[in-house]
Amino acid sequence: MFVYGLRSTYYFGCLCEIIILLRFVGMQNDKSSSELPAKNISPVIENPVSIKHFVPKIGLLHHKESTQMILCKPKLMPLKSVTLEKLQKMQSEAEKKLSNR
Repeated sequence: MFVYGLRSTYYFGCLCEIIILLRFVGMQNDKSSSELPAKNISPVIENPVSIKHFVPKIGLLHHKESTQMILCKPKLMPLKSVTLEKLQKMQSEAEKKLSNR
């Protein structure tokens, strides 16, 4: 008796379904298919399935299931100009004078 199984796996981020041919060990041809012996229930792969791997030309390529940090180019913050610093200094001095009165 032959049983076809369906296995879903991920290869390169794509879901691939592989059909596997299984057979029950120790079964005789004269027994009915509904009657399975209790000691010989474990399925065995009769013909191993070869998987043809391909690499996509466009899109993202995922070879691991875990995500990793991606380092990007550092962004430079603009420095304060001298005139802005002078204005802030003048404003703080004016606030101090007003608070002292």
